[in-house]
Amino acid sequence: MSRETDLYAPAVRAANQLPGVEVWRQNPATVQRNRSLALYRKGIADISGWLAIEVLGLRLAPRLEIELKRSAKEKQNPDQRAFQAAIEKVGGVYVLASNVSEMCKLILAARSRIENEISERLGQWQKSS
Repeated sequence: MSRETDLYAPAVRAANQLPGVEVWRQNPATVQRNRSLALYRKGIADISGWLAIEVLGLRLAPRLEIELKRSAKEKQNPDQRAFQAAIEKVGGVYVLASNVSEMCKLILAARSRIENEISERLGQWQKSS
């Protein structure tokens, strides 16, 4: 079984090859002087960025957060679940994957879902106008 960190560079490279995706590795940082000060929110995903989408001239770029685990059996901790809920609550995309192929499939599925939702809502709006 590989280490989770072994997935980061290939995942960032693969995600950035997908249409509209711009991501980077998020490194939680801590500053220490007289005391330790965390410069990040607990539970942040391993990889962060956006998913640019254009439907009927409307351009959006929802936040994209990617959490990688070593295996499908490995679970998120409570802070990670809370961060996922916060991202999804504001319309962001949160992907939880155990390999690069799964991550890419989930990103593309999220993109398709968002494009379809936007098209449907714009269609409903046009009919009601």
